[in-house]
Amino acid sequence: MKSLFFKIHMWNYNFVIIPCLDYEWHLAFKAVAGIATSADDFNPFQVWKSPDAYNEDIPEASQLTTIFPGHYKSSKVLHWNTLAISQVSCVIFQDC
Repeated sequence: MKSLFFKIHMWNYNFVIIPCLDYEWHLAFKAVAGIATSADDFNPFQVWKSPDAYNEDIPEASQLTTIFPGHYKSSKVLHWNTLAISQVSCVIFQDC
């Protein structure tokens, strides 16, 4: 898989992208609906397109709970094309 492109018009839903590397699932990206955006925040598309990881230093950000109400982007996304990804799961859900 060379690249992953998706477009979601319903920003009132949460979604995650989970690639399978070496037979293990790893959270790569999490977008949280309904969070307030300010000059310091990015919308999910900006986080995905950014050349940096996002909230990777906050362990709660990578959990699928409401403990940390923010987006998450793993540094694995930055090297997506070099990883041996065998499967990708994109999950869209309304409530955690």
